[in-house]
Amino acid sequence: MSFITTIIIARDFGPKEYGDYAFLLGTFIGVMSLLDLGTSSAFQTFVSQKERGKMFLLSYAGWQLLQVLLALSFIGIIIPDTWFDKIWLGHEKKLVLLVLVAVFMQQSVWKTMVQIGESKRLTHRIQLTNLSIAIVHLLLVIGFWIGGFLSIQLIFGLIFVEYLLFVAIAYKVLFISKLKSEVFDFRLTLKEYIRYCSPFILYSIVSFSYEFADRWLLQN
Repeated sequence: MSFITTIIIARDFGPKEYGDYAFLLGTFIGVMSLLDLGTSSAFQTFVSQKERGKMFLLSYAGWQLLQVLLALSFIGIIIPDTWFDKIWLGHEKKLVLLVLVAVFMQQSVWKTMVQIGESKRLTHRIQLTNLSIAIVHLLLVIGFWIGGFLSIQLIFGLIFVEYLLFVAIAYKVLFISKLKSEVFDFRLTLKEYIRYCSPFILYSIVSFSYEFADRWLLQN
């Protein structure tokens, strides 16, 4: 279904607009990977080892929130406009920030829900939910395509709203709301993350630099 959706989008956009769409999507997938620094792999390992409580999950959710807030602050406020225009090739800041939060929901928040579901042996529910997302997205894209309303901004807006809704659904379906509170040692948890993620930091930076530069040069 994702393949069909991609074909419809590519056909409607044309080479230039689809190139812009792929550039924005690809660069922010790279940004999320850089900010992650391997912590998502650590999280999956830790939740798979034993059942974790609400505080453990909330601490990781807080870390993810910090990631996106740092990115929003840097791109939206700190970075000079001249740098912004050169990096994102003249795209409007509102669009770039929309892409950021949409990719964050898709690549970070939803990935976390999938990891929690798999750790609870609820893979079938995750697969059903993923299928539902793909169907909903395809139907919406077809509807807006027929109506002649497709645009880069609309596509990323749909992605953000879809994953926001399905995260709320998964919160109930995966029984996350029923998790119990536990004795939580923040310092010990932080040390475990640092120990696990240290080898991935340099790799994340190098991988992001290569991926971003490759897409930027192709689009430029």
